[in-house]
Amino acid sequence: MIITTDTDLVDFGEAILEAVGKLAEFERRPASAVLGQVLLPPGDLLAFREISPEAEAGNLPLDHAFRMIDGVRKMLLSKARSVLAPQPYHPRLSRGDAEEFLSRCRLGQTERGSFILTIARPLDLKTDLLGPRGAHFSRRVTTTLIQALEELSLAADRTAIDDLADTARHPGISANLCESLLLLRPAGDRSSLNVTAWWSRVLPPEGGE
Repeated sequence: MIITTDTDLVDFGEAILEAVGKLAEFERRPASAVLGQVLLPPGDLLAFREISPEAEAGNLPLDHAFRMIDGVRKMLLSKARSVLAPQPYHPRLSRGDAEEFLSRCRLGQTERGSFILTIARPLDLKTDLLGPRGAHFSRRVTTTLIQALEELSLAADRTAIDDLADTARHPGISANLCESLLLLRPAGDRSSLNVTAWWSRVLPPEGGE
């Protein structure tokens, strides 16, 4: 898809709306959701989707929404701390580099049919936070978070939770991360929480995945 960037064109607005409409049709998502995502600052996106009877209208009880936001905040802080210094438990999540990362994250809008917290993570943090081979700190937080969630899910299916205590094999898992997941747990047997990551187009991941 070719999208014009010349804002002086008379039909610039129409061209952008047409492009958003085509993207929405391709991704089978509401155009408003695609537009909201496009308007976020450049960076990777992380979406926490709660699917539950309460969230069908796109809203949640205020206390539950606050708890969910607090859970996402603690999850990102715990992963940032684990990237900087992996350990089973972080007595204090506050640290300059981790808090700077969190302060740069932006909260997106939700969508109808569920309640979604979309977090845009910055890719322009100071260079001394770069990891091996120049990997961005924000990207490392996201990739290790997704890996940790997959490891937790697999361990739960195998009822092998005790194996996760081995920090050498699972450096990204901490008690803080598990506590944040409890805050994100939706109520009800028919409810679920899905976590999805989208990589920024300005910085494709290694291997093009």
